[in-house]
Amino acid sequence: METLPPNASATALPRLFSLRTVVEMIVTAGPITRAEISRRTGLSKQAVSEVALQLENAGWIGKVGRTHGNIGRTGITYQIVSSAAYVVGIDLGGSKCRLALADLSSHVVAEATTATHPGGGLQALRHIADEVDRLIAEAGIDRARIQRAVIGCPGIIDPRSGRLNHSPSIPDLTGTDIAGSLSTLLGVPTSAENDVNLAVLGEHWQGRGRGADNLAFAALGTGIGLGLMINGRLVRGKRGAAGEICFLPIENDPFEENILGEGAFERAIGSRGILARYRRLATERRDDPAVQSVHDIFEAMRRGDPFAESTIDETAKLLAFGLLSLTAIIDPDMIVLGGNIGIQPELVERAGAYVKAGSEQPPLIKASALGNRATLVGALATGLAQLQESLFAIPTTGPFPLPDPEHGMASIGKPAAEL
Repeated sequence: METLPPNASATALPRLFSLRTVVEMIVTAGPITRAEISRRTGLSKQAVSEVALQLENAGWIGKVGRTHGNIGRTGITYQIVSSAAYVVGIDLGGSKCRLALADLSSHVVAEATTATHPGGGLQALRHIADEVDRLIAEAGIDRARIQRAVIGCPGIIDPRSGRLNHSPSIPDLTGTDIAGSLSTLLGVPTSAENDVNLAVLGEHWQGRGRGADNLAFAALGTGIGLGLMINGRLVRGKRGAAGEICFLPIENDPFEENILGEGAFERAIGSRGILARYRRLATERRDDPAVQSVHDIFEAMRRGDPFAESTIDETAKLLAFGLLSLTAIIDPDMIVLGGNIGIQPELVERAGAYVKAGSEQPPLIKASALGNRATLVGALATGLAQLQESLFAIPTTGPFPLPDPEHGMASIGKPAAEL
């Protein structure tokens, strides 16, 4: 396989434009004929034929069939060669790590979940590399066709140095150049991104946020975080800390020393805060409440426990304070709620109602469509966009277009076993 074309000189720009246009059409609408590409794009049939031949000779597209016209003419249909290259997506969590391989047509061809190495640090990264190697071998993929990897990590990744500045859930990982270290271990270009940032990209491509270019993804679980897109672009901030809503000064005093490290808002609506709220409300009970987790609180609410219902309602109202603050600043089309707490329908419904009551032009509040796969989907989408740009050497200021999941080519939103 070869990269196309070798340079982007001024004289080559028209040809680059033709290349990008043809590749984009084949990726998003293939199988497709040269005549149909010409009709849809306005490029001449000769230009389309020249680019198609170049791509076919390089091994990136192939003939897959013929169409029949009204007067008996047939047209050759072309499609991306799915097996020409692959990307690795990684979602590194405090206790679990999800891995997936996707081909050039965005199909998930292999997937696995493994425990995060308890030693943390470089041990965790070596373990990931070993698991990726195992996944590639089990899928029977030529190792040389793995072209790119993207990893999502909890914590703040400095956009200048690439180092993880704050990751309390995984020991000895703070200060590590995640992308550089993993690139060395895997032998392919690797990029690292905050996990919630990747989640908003995943939802934008294949989840609730499709078509919403001003989109936020709020993750609520043990901790809280936010991924943010404005005008179709991911927002990271100067230090990579955009979206760290745990530090919003809501409910708790951010100037108290014991609050600062955790964050005032996280103290209020993270899992520990929700449990503490329930126990305060339930103190009038004579018996000890059989509630040990936030999951138990939701179950108790569904059984009619008034203390559990009050707990979730108060939590939803506090969450709405944060979402209304976000709405006032960025005016999003939609805010997607995810994480094992944020996705609960009772919380989504109540928070949405409070946001609607507190804003003249409220955004849509929706539960994640991808669930715990949002970060993994975002990692694969990012890897595919980077791969397509690097393979075809197409200069672009934004992500390369990816297949529409309803077109039948993309299957990233589903586990490999469901394909």
